[in-house]
Amino acid sequence: MFECMGYHGTLESEANNIIANKSFIKSKSPIVEFNNLVNNGVKYDWLGDGIYFWFQDENRAFNWAKTVKSKKQSTDNVAVLKVPIRTEDKYFFNLCNRDDLFLVESIIEELFSSHGEDIKYKDLSPKKQYECIGYACNMIDKMTKHKYKVYMHAFLIESDRSMLQIVTPQICVKDKDVLLIDKIEKIVEGVDKNV
Repeated sequence: MFECMGYHGTLESEANNIIANKSFIKSKSPIVEFNNLVNNGVKYDWLGDGIYFWFQDENRAFNWAKTVKSKKQSTDNVAVLKVPIRTEDKYFFNLCNRDDLFLVESIIEELFSSHGEDIKYKDLSPKKQYECIGYACNMIDKMTKHKYKVYMHAFLIESDRSMLQIVTPQICVKDKDVLLIDKIEKIVEGVDKNV
């Protein structure tokens, strides 16, 4: 059984809507051909379509929420939703695990060779490499009868505060039934959680 605490950073008004509706909205990457993903400015979610959480990392979720606030030029407060996530191991696809990582790697290699790309995966920017991983995860969802409900991978996050590189796992929930939505907690920055 895979169990963890997921942290979803967002604007407080959006957090309130999620709590009221007991439902998250899944991100959806555009439907594109692989060569358009690699060669054009198409953006793609890092682990494919789904609901994103930082694995056991409330601070990272707050940082993400601040990024969202800045991009939207919002005056809203930021908030983090703390949600228990639980699924059977057979529905957990862990790219920190060699076998799962090698499957994604083989799909990416096949995509590059079948599209005759002159550019190689290793020559792409880290962000574009992550987007290729997301594309491969969506392909796994479409190609297999066995549907994974949760994907996880550790991503390198650039930091302007640290000379050390930050690697943080991120979770993409494909099936909302793995979220223990009745146990959701809202955390607002600067508010004492023990009050």
